[in-house]
Amino acid sequence: MIFSHLFNFHTWIVVLISVTIRANPQEVPQALESISRLQGLPLQYLDSPTEESEQVRPCIPRDFGKGSVVCVCNSTYCDTVGITIPKEIANPLIPPSSLHSSSIPSISTFGSATTLKTISGTGSPSAQTFDEKKRKRGARVATTGGEPDYRGQVQIFTSTKTGSRLHKSIVHFNNEEPYDKDDLLSRHDDLIVRATKLESALTSSRSQRLDTRTNEIPLTYPNDLNLFSLFGDYPRPDKLTKFTVRRDIQYQKVLGYGGAFTDAAGINIGMLSQPTQENLMKSYFGQEGIDYSMGRVPIGGTDFSTRPYTYDDDVQDLGGVDANLTKFALQPEDFKLKIPYIHWAQQLSGNKVKLVASPWSAPGWMKTSGRIHGMGQLKKQFYQQWADYFVKFLQEYKNQDVSVWGITTGNEPFNGFVPMWPFNNMGWKASDMRRFIANNLGPTLAAAKLDPRVIMLDDNKGSVHSWAKEILSQNDSAQYVHGVGTHWYLDFLTSPDVLSRFHNNYPDYFIVQTEACLGFTPWEREKVSLGNWERGEQYLEAIIQDSRNYVGGWIDWNLALDLQGGPNWAKLRADAAILVNATADEFLKQPIYYGIGHVSKFVPPDSVRIDMTADSFAPRGLQTVAFLRPDNGIAIVILNKLRYDAKIAIRDPARGVIDVNIPQQSFLTMLYW
Repeated sequence: MIFSHLFNFHTWIVVLISVTIRANPQEVPQALESISRLQGLPLQYLDSPTEESEQVRPCIPRDFGKGSVVCVCNSTYCDTVGITIPKEIANPLIPPSSLHSSSIPSISTFGSATTLKTISGTGSPSAQTFDEKKRKRGARVATTGGEPDYRGQVQIFTSTKTGSRLHKSIVHFNNEEPYDKDDLLSRHDDLIVRATKLESALTSSRSQRLDTRTNEIPLTYPNDLNLFSLFGDYPRPDKLTKFTVRRDIQYQKVLGYGGAFTDAAGINIGMLSQPTQENLMKSYFGQEGIDYSMGRVPIGGTDFSTRPYTYDDDVQDLGGVDANLTKFALQPEDFKLKIPYIHWAQQLSGNKVKLVASPWSAPGWMKTSGRIHGMGQLKKQFYQQWADYFVKFLQEYKNQDVSVWGITTGNEPFNGFVPMWPFNNMGWKASDMRRFIANNLGPTLAAAKLDPRVIMLDDNKGSVHSWAKEILSQNDSAQYVHGVGTHWYLDFLTSPDVLSRFHNNYPDYFIVQTEACLGFTPWEREKVSLGNWERGEQYLEAIIQDSRNYVGGWIDWNLALDLQGGPNWAKLRADAAILVNATADEFLKQPIYYGIGHVSKFVPPDSVRIDMTADSFAPRGLQTVAFLRPDNGIAIVILNKLRYDAKIAIRDPARGVIDVNIPQQSFLTMLYW
């Protein structure tokens, strides 16, 4: 109870500091010093702005009692992240003006308190630490003095449940492996821990349940013995997991990462003042943000609009049917809520954002139901009009100086077969979609000399196999398709390796995750959860698992929503990476934002996933993926869901070995050249 009051006091102090920064930007250095003390971090971890260049700014945290914090941004302040591209690297991804030259502390890898020879509780007088082993073998030990060769230096960015957000530190490669085979965690060690856990639980239960009158233990299930806990991961502080990175084993190319330019996002961003809008857009698409490189735009409306609409609804004076699409027209939402923010994103990113466009529904007069929502499919007599509708959209957006990189064949086609579906949809069977692509969509795009990437499915992963078998096994439709789009809402029913099987069968087609959000499904009672760390974990885990199964692009849903998870004309709600508090002219960065950012910031388009294999036993809560960047840098992304720190060693044959402590419940990205 006392701790709770102290923590609340801590939070209020940070809020006051945030208000001070907003009112008096010149007091930022003093405010950062106060935040440093409150977070228990050395001040050198928090780079304050200087007159010469804008430096990395730390998170201003706010706690809502959900286990972690959000980071608060307003018109005068927002946290940023910067990576240092070595000057020796040719053709850097970012211009020299954006490089952050501030001093970053080198950190010890494991520290002198970690004893390796204390195994299974049997200590040894001659126990050696990792650092001692390094010195005896002549390996380089990380120190704070001097400027190390960039090829031996690793930049580490860490976010933790306790409140750190993309904090930067430095470690160095060792020339030799500073550990023995016995130091590595093995499955045998894991089984020993589980057996010990079971024995301890049973012994505790026996001592507590002994009947003193009969000296016997009653045959009842012990309340304190949780069998599920036996399948958990338990800490082994004297052991580590070793990984090897192989640049020569390469997999899929990265398309990019991003979010959706929905009407709801545009409404919420537009509710902020111009300086706060600028900070929000930079947070996503700027060099000081997380460098989004993909975006999704609806073709017409979605449930995250304030009304259901398409581009050809006003047909009453035509007898209810517009066969020539003479009434087709972009809507006010396009000009006010979508296109301006797409232009802004392209300006901030240097026109690198790949835009994917997706229709939710055809106009009601084209559908069997006569409505935009509810159960309904496209009438076959309007297949050509629907193909022409795609062409008109692409041409109109091109006239607005918006280039569309790809189109999906329709959002979540399964929904159109569900009675009383509550929002915009249109049902498609795979066989009907094959005929539409082969006879209408493909030839119509070609005749119009338009060449967007055509992405089929745009629905949950469970349908990937059946749709691929129907559409990609026949050349008349396969010739027009470039990739498959997936969603994650039923991932608990489908293993991600279904995507690896798709890739193995159809290696010429890319895979992109076209939508994801949390809080939306009926079984998620809490729609918006401010500071929910586990939701950030879900995102990063999905990105890692999808990446390890050949997904090349990953697009989140709404870029921004309000604090209730809207607006949404169907009265549905969802969480988002950024939530807007328009009343206070501020926005809140959720752990979701940082989960995505630990990948999007460090893995630019045209990176390639490379092999990263565990050479010793790896706890299930520790997940990794590695990429080779276009500038020949290596980015390694690690998720630690464990409730304890994990010790790992990473071997890169071209560089050496690094050993690092991964904090419990953390996101971590390593970057080196």
